[in-house]
This record gives sequence, C-alpha cells and structure tokens, in this order.
Amino acid sequence: MQFMMYQLRVMLVTLIVLSFLTLVPSTALAQTTPVPVQNQDTVQLQVTAGFDGMYRVGYWFPIHVIISNDGPDIRGILEWHYPQHSPPHIHTFQREIDLPRGAQKRLTLYAYTTNWERSAEVRLLNGRQVVKQQTVRLEPIDSSQFVVGIISSDTTLLNSLTTLKPGQAEGTTIVRLTPEYLPENPLVLASIDTLFIHDSPPTDFRPTQITALDQWVYLGGQLVLSGGVNGEGTTTTFATLSPVIVQGLVGNAPLTALQELVGNNRHRQTLPASATLSRFDLKPGAQALDQDRLIITQPVGTGKVIFSAFDLSTLRAWSGEPVLWNRVLQFKPRFDLAIKHRLQWMSLLRDVLQLQVLQLPSFGILLLFICTYIVLVGPVNFLVLRRLQRAEWAWGSIPLIVLLFVAGTYGVSVLIRGTRYQAMQVAVVQSFEQQAQGQAAAFIGIYSPHRASYTLNFPQEVLISRENLFADQNQSIAVTWSDTDTTIHDMLVDVSALRTLIAEQVVAVPFQVRSNLDVQQGKVVGTIENIGNQPITDALLVYGSTIENVDRLQPGEQQKVSLVRGKPNTLDNGEDSSEAFFNRQRMLNMLLQSQQGGFGIHDTGPDPNGVYFLVWSEQPLIELQVDGNQASQQGLTLYMIRLDK
Repeated sequence: MQFMMYQLRVMLVTLIVLSFLTLVPSTALAQTTPVPVQNQDTVQLQVTAGFDGMYRVGYWFPIHVIISNDGPDIRGILEWHYPQHSPPHIHTFQREIDLPRGAQKRLTLYAYTTNWERSAEVRLLNGRQVVKQQTVRLEPIDSSQFVVGIISSDTTLLNSLTTLKPGQAEGTTIVRLTPEYLPENPLVLASIDTLFIHDSPPTDFRPTQITALDQWVYLGGQLVLSGGVNGEGTTTTFATLSPVIVQGLVGNAPLTALQELVGNNRHRQTLPASATLSRFDLKPGAQALDQDRLIITQPVGTGKVIFSAFDLSTLRAWSGEPVLWNRVLQFKPRFDLAIKHRLQWMSLLRDVLQLQVLQLPSFGILLLFICTYIVLVGPVNFLVLRRLQRAEWAWGSIPLIVLLFVAGTYGVSVLIRGTRYQAMQVAVVQSFEQQAQGQAAAFIGIYSPHRASYTLNFPQEVLISRENLFADQNQSIAVTWSDTDTTIHDMLVDVSALRTLIAEQVVAVPFQVRSNLDVQQGKVVGTIENIGNQPITDALLVYGSTIENVDRLQPGEQQKVSLVRGKPNTLDNGEDSSEAFFNRQRMLNMLLQSQQGGFGIHDTGPDPNGVYFLVWSEQPLIELQVDGNQASQQGLTLYMIRLDK
C-alpha cells in the first residue's frame, strides 16, 4: 500500500513538472544564462566601442572587435549586451563567428540603446558556454547635443569648439575619431553633425568610408576639410567631395579676412598675421565666405562641404576660433524617422495600418450580442421549455446555449483573425535628386492570431531595432548578423497581437528625377524631368504644406512645376482611404508635420522650406523570410526625393 502511494506521489510530481514545462515559452528556455567556462585564456579580445568611447542615445554606434584564438576551433557567437539593463537580453546584438585555432579576426557590430547605459559586455559564446567576456565602459551623449567629430593626429585640435551652441542645441560634444574606425555605414554616421578632417594621408581611408561620407553629407551632414601644409593628403582623398581643386601652396598669405568674418575687434590681437595657404580653383557651385577666399563652402544635397585654405591648427591660439566656426557651421535639424520612433511613444505602422482584426468591435455589435444572449437564455428558453412541458430540461438547455455561443464566438474569431501570421511593411526612403541610393526606414509588423514565436530573416547588414512602445517594453529581440543575412530568432508574438520592428538600410532608388526650380516670393516654378528608365505613375510634389498630384511621367518626359506656399491641397489618391490596407493621407500628415517634441535636436519632420518629390509604391521595400519561408507582405513604400532649388 505504501509503495502504491509512493508511485502516486511520483506520478503527481511528474505531471506537475510536465505541466509547468509546457507553459514555459520556448523563448524563455532559449534565453537561459550561458554556462561560464573557466580558465579560457586562449582567446583574446580587443574592443573599441562607440565614437571615442561615447555614443548618442537612441542612435546606432559601431563596436570594433579584434579577436584571436590560440586554443581549439570555435564556431560561435560574438555578442554585445547591457548587463545593467533588466532584463539584459532586451537589447542584444550578435554576429556569427568562425574562429579556427591560430586565427585573428576583426569584426564590427552595431548597437544602440535608448537608456543611458554606461557599461556593456562583449561575450564570445560557444553554444551555451561563455568562452570569453569583457566589460566595456561607455559615455552617453544626450540627443540635445551638437556632436562634432574630429579626425586628426593632433589630439588637442579645435578643443575650443566645446563652447559652441549652434541652433537649438544645448551644447557641443567633441569626439575624437581615427580613419581606421570611421563607420562605413552612413546610418551609423547619423550620430555626428559635423566632421573635421585634418591631416590624414589618402591610404588611411577605405572607398566604402568615402561613399558613406558622401551619403551622410547629402542627408544633412557637414564635412570640413583642412587645407594648408598638412591638407594635401586630405584634399586628394576627398577630391570628389571637396569644393575646390587644389593646385599647390602659397606662403605668407594674410589672414585678416578671418577677423572681418568674425566681426569683433577684441579677437584681433591673437589672430596670426599670415600662414601658408592652399592655392586652388573653385568648383561650380562653390563660393567663398570672405574676400581672400580663406573659407569655401558648397551645398551638397541638404548638407554642405567646407574647405579651409589654411591648416586647421593655425588658429589654435586665436580667441576668435569658436566664434568663426559658429558663424561658418549651420545647424540644420535632420529628419531622422527611425531615431524618432526609437525615442518617442509613436508607431508609423500602427497609425496608418487599417487591419480589421486589430480593431475592437463597435459598441452596437457588442450590445446586440449581449441582448441576443440574454433573450435566448432567458425568455426564449423559458417559453420553449414551458410549451414542451419540460421545465427540468433547463439544467441542460442553458449550458448548451452557453456552449453554442462560446463556440460561435470562437468560430467567428477564427474567421476574422485567420489561422496564420500576417506580415506588413510601411517604408520611407529619403534621397536627393539624381542620387542612385537613399536611406530607408521600414516599419515591419508581424500579426499572429495565436501566441507563437517566429524566426525572421532579413537581407545582410540590415539594422534592426524596436519602436519605443509600452506594449513591447519587456519583449526581447536579439539581432544576429552573419555573412548571408540578418536574423531574429524566436520573436514572441502574443495572441492577436502585432509586434513591430524598424529595419534600416541603404537602398537603391528606382526613380530618378532632375529638376530646374526657382523660388520667387513663396512660389516655386520650373520643370521636373524623369531621367530614369521606368514611368512614374503615382507621385506628389510638396512645398511646405502645399501638396499637389503629378501627372504620369514617362522616361525622358518633362513637366512644368508651379507650387504656391499655403495653396489648398488638391489631392486625389484614387482610393478610398477607409477601405485601403494603409491610410496614405494619415501617413502624409504624420511625415510632413514638423514636431519638436523635446526628445532631441533632430526630432523634426522634413524641411518646410524644401521641395520634395514623393513617389508611392505598393511593394514592400525590404525582403523578409518567416520561419525559413518567403513572407507575403502587404507593403507601402514612399520615396521622398529632395529637389534642388
């Protein structure tokens, strides 16, 4: 008897354990803490994170890792996470690594955080074992700061710029960079507002870095190139970006024009009388800010490139140095849509999405359902049973009616929600006329009719982040980059819930236009031409709050432009927004309204003084695989092409 009771207790405990295991989500099991491995000194890590150890809150920053292995072969994961954050796995970024014995590799990861993290960990994982880990100290930069990057062998160059307060910025932060660690991705360069390049030889920069700088300038960055004695290598490296063509040097040239540019005589005494200057020819579109052509500027897209004919170190002892650069540099808030969504409580996809399953039933439908249920359970059931003279059947008829209503409600719910996930995507691509590439921010959503985990695969080197939404605050994602794709493993989606992600990437712009515009008293006139190889059929012209439709533009065709600021809009999208999957009008309203919400100096909409050519496409921009299969996505992409004027 005692043995039988023992067996029953064992069976009961076993059932309880099995029941508990079935209730634990697979993602929770997968996120168990890796088992540490002791005495693994055969792996060495050298980590350089952020920009001079600093990062801008909410922005992507690079982590450069040099890793060597003198022990057994390792095929694992290099991971970056924030151990002080609770739970630590919410912000995790990984890269697959194959590290044979005797190998040394250099890898780059990208990360961000919306918290003020001051430390992070780099770990090498081999399965669930921690082979090596290292703590990295970080210094956050508030998004209200104006960030100046300086590349120079002189570690004290331009220190006076810390006193700058351009535009709406609360102050200036200087970060010291080296050519070796300059990002090759323009999306990562968005942390920097102005970049000074002083005395770097041509061999220090890779072509991918120069391409990234070019795209960064087009979307609002300011690049300052030094001339003079140490500027020959810089002007050679960035010859395509420079506003001048350098012809040589000229000695003992006066610098008095700088004093006139500053306009304050109290700085006159410390200004050097002369210096060795670069001799150059101006490129078309470049202009000098002073009569002696000491500082040259040229607009490039929404940004600009600045050339100083003198060596930047010449003004080190001049008290007017910060005043000069405060006059030369311009603060232009940039339209950073992805960063805006990471910092604020907003979601472009959720606001424009018109998915019926996400909408609550109307009050009328709920009232009708409740009234029908009450009538059937009460009067109808009573009258039928009395007529049949079987009042005692109420013990069975009432549960049966309840069961039928529950089954019916579940069946209707299944019909509305479906039985498999739905994928959807809204994307915005920012570019400039005659540019073949643009920066994309795609907002991707996965709707699941039931609680499930999904593995998502994106193209290689896509930057994946979360929107700053309360519903997703405790939901983890781990972004894993490999040589072939970008993966998020086991992303949990609750029942009838929508999980949203932000995917950022530099993409090709299929629509190429060229404009010839002039602004006259609040009116833009001129022409726009389709110089691409495909027709443009669904486009808009935007100037401030004025929005007008554009007729079909065939390749090589021109159309006259006449936009008056403040003119009533004459939109005709050819669709009923209430019936469409995405609400275009609501999307335009969200994008075109400038909002200074206090979250950062780039927290704005498009430039209200700019002229934009908008092209709609009902195709998803970024490819997506779900659980190894190509996902069928409902998509809407808006190409925002800034026109020159």
